Amino acid sequence: MDRRRSSRRNARPKKSWIQKCKDCLRQFIAFLFSNVGIICLVVGYTMAGAVMFQEIEGKGEIAEKEFKDKMTGIYDQSLNQLWEIVQMWNSDKASSYLYRTDQVLRKFQNHIVEIVKKDDYDGTNTNMTRWSLSTAFLYCLTVITTIGYGNVFPHTGWGKFATIVYAIFGMPLFLLYLSNIGDLLAKSFKWLYAKFCLCKICRLRKGRTLSNSMPRRSMSTSSWRNATNDKAWQMTSRDRRSNTAMDSEESDDEDTETETSSSSVSTKDPQDVVVPISLCLAIMIGFISLGALLFGREEKSKEGLSFLDGSYFCFISLSTIGFGDIVPPMDPSEYFELNFILCSIYLMLGMALIAMCFNLMQQDVVQKIRTCTDIVRRIARCRR
Repeated sequence: MDRRRSSRRNARPKKSWIQKCKDCLRQFIAFLFSNVGIICLVVGYTMAGAVMFQEIEGKGEIAEKEFKDKMTGIYDQSLNQLWEIVQMWNSDKASSYLYRTDQVLRKFQNHIVEIVKKDDYDGTNTNMTRWSLSTAFLYCLTVITTIGYGNVFPHTGWGKFATIVYAIFGMPLFLLYLSNIGDLLAKSFKWLYAKFCLCKICRLRKGRTLSNSMPRRSMSTSSWRNATNDKAWQMTSRDRRSNTAMDSEESDDEDTETETSSSSVSTKDPQDVVVPISLCLAIMIGFISLGALLFGREEKSKEGLSFLDGSYFCFISLSTIGFGDIVPPMDPSEYFELNFILCSIYLMLGMALIAMCFNLMQQDVVQKIRTCTDIVRRIARCRR
């Protein structure tokens, strides 16, 4: 037997390296579209985008510094020429001085026009954002989540083109992340709700039913005894035995009904449990309040947010409205770098939690609509 098994194993065809590569690719794709894989994919995609935009817009910052130096040089040169003309001022030669002043100003204007055509200067303030890794990470996250605060945006042509391509692939990926992670969180929360909340409710109901059934049984047995004492001359011993047997069977039936009703609730599938809307709203309000406490500091500080402003910022961000009137501070210190990272983590977790709450609320609304339609159908049947 051992020889046959070994011969069969040896007789199996070995997989080629192409087949092995295909199997590895299938396993890799299956892992990518799993829950852990999607989280890693979203984080990796955002990190890759942050590095890309930091590289692209970092070169734009260098070009902007050169542009600033160029503008400062032209301005200083023109100002020095005008100052020389003023120092050489003579009322007898006023026309020549005015001509020289006009030539200096025209030369300065020609330089400005040349810069506008060549460097796309629009006359606005060119104090661009410092594209650190955390700033670029938050920018990529606001792009794929469609929040779009508007305080950080690309200035270069390549940066704008990269944003378009990045959003085309990133937005569906983040929607897939919300769908899978929201479903996973909903199932987990249903299980917790069924184990910890519904079990306590079932125990309370079971205790109430048992306490209510005990006096009923004592009253039924006492009344039966009084009736048997009054009418003992009409009943025989067989009748007494049969009646007691029937009474005990009825009490046993009541016990089994209460036990089966309570056990049916306790043994119900956790995924069939419906979480109430009020609990979902409480979770969302609690998470927004947590974000307000996390981002809100003392109002007297320079970048501080009150509790109301922090709650407003968290709600506007998690709902992907993103007005941009309140945004994370752009100070390049280490504290605000950490603030950017916390804001990114809060957005990723918060949007998945909001998706979970919407999923649970949808199930509750659907069940209530079904019960209402069933009631209407029963009323219509009764009227017929």
